[in-house]
Amino acid sequence: MSLGEFIVKESNSHDTPPAGYSKLYPKENGIWYKKDDAGVEKALETSSSVKRALFTLDYGNNEDNYRSQEVIGTGSRRFTFGVPCDFASLVSLVIIGKVSAAAAGSAKGIDLYSSYASVGEASNTHEESDIATTYDLSSKSGKFIDIDLSGVFTSLSAEDICGIQVDHNSIGGAIDYMLIRLEYISA
Repeated sequence: MSLGEFIVKESNSHDTPPAGYSKLYPKENGIWYKKDDAGVEKALETSSSVKRALFTLDYGNNEDNYRSQEVIGTGSRRFTFGVPCDFASLVSLVIIGKVSAAAAGSAKGIDLYSSYASVGEASNTHEESDIATTYDLSSKSGKFIDIDLSGVFTSLSAEDICGIQVDHNSIGGAIDYMLIRLEYISA
């Protein structure tokens, strides 16, 4: 089971997690523990911890009192971010945006294309895409959403320089993108 499949909960509750999952929780000693579906508790490496990095985007618009980068219903934008030097493994990676009324609905086609590499490597050392996933944006008008990018960044390494292209396939309206959020286990 990968760390991305854990349920992260910051409490001292030691309930048995749902079948097939583990739960992470800290104890007073600052060490993270997990409990498997059999209820067996194990300490995780003390040198690792879950961290979060937030990356602002190249802003071009105002949306309410926020700065954003609007991608219209048939538009496309590219965003760049970097992986921290203490990165060891990926927990989650998402782009966060606000859905316009016209973009709300089901089966919205948003294609994702990535390129990433470290200094000294060719800029296209890693390239991945997801053109099959559709998104249910029903009842999301005026709300923040997060779109999972982890499927197009499967070989991330510390200090990678990352580019993501978000391409809307006639989704009917705009999404105002604001942040990329990276959660990771540190080395």
